[in-house]
Amino acid sequence: MEKLKKPSIDYIYATPGYFRYSIRKPVDLLKFASIVQIDESEKASTPTGFLVGDLHAGKVNWPECDLQDLNEWLNTNENLQPWLGAQFNRAKLIVDPIIFSHPFPSRDRSKESQPGDALMDNISAKEEFLDRNRVAGFFHFTDERNIPSIKENGGILSLAQLRERGVRPTAPGGNQWSHDADTRIGLDAYVHLCFMDWHPMEYVARQEQRVGVTRFLQVDPSVMLLDGVLFTPDVSNKAGVRPLSFEEAVETMDFSAIYDRLDWRDPEVKERRRVASKYEILIPSIVPLSLIRGI
Repeated sequence: MEKLKKPSIDYIYATPGYFRYSIRKPVDLLKFASIVQIDESEKASTPTGFLVGDLHAGKVNWPECDLQDLNEWLNTNENLQPWLGAQFNRAKLIVDPIIFSHPFPSRDRSKESQPGDALMDNISAKEEFLDRNRVAGFFHFTDERNIPSIKENGGILSLAQLRERGVRPTAPGGNQWSHDADTRIGLDAYVHLCFMDWHPMEYVARQEQRVGVTRFLQVDPSVMLLDGVLFTPDVSNKAGVRPLSFEEAVETMDFSAIYDRLDWRDPEVKERRRVASKYEILIPSIVPLSLIRGI
């Protein structure tokens, strides 16, 4: 609730856009509820550090009997639904004035704030895009050896954030040339995602032995609702490629080659898919761990 009052792209689950897209009903808030252990004899409670969503995502190595007990308690506790309803109403009281009156925070403080009505239109257009295309998620490829670092640092960090925090990935996907190119044109401030669970640069990274066994991590589609997200119609640091706003991307990029049912045996469709496989979506600073599936 406190984070909702001060939206931050470092906590996407507490931004108004994420709330509008992902928290449709009170029970959707349950995954963010903290789990505490109660010692009734001493009338004391101890935080476990886990959320309900962590357990359901299989991120907590608890005995099966404990998981069953918790799920039974969640399913039978008659006070849970009224409590979630009250929290949902509290959150809406915080979110609605923000969503209609204030812009998301921007990393570029020199830019003028986006008017509330324009912000609302932008979020609605993105939501409509995600719903219409039934977008299941976006993807980020990485060497499996980097997974522990991603967990430890709370998500996928941009190159600039890695440097700022002094984090050295075990197996970086980019080479020195690509890192220098990103830094030169300001793309080091973004996490680079792709639209499909394959990307030509992943093949290149494996061929050059910069990475070994790779995984394409799936990222929740609501990451697109963040302010400052950009799109590129080719590999982002390729010469002459200009990052696009959402409105520009919808007008110029061939998203039907990704999301429509097409005959992939058709040579023209194959070529469209090949071009679209290079598309990128750029996320400012960090993709939070809470939005990464199956990690």
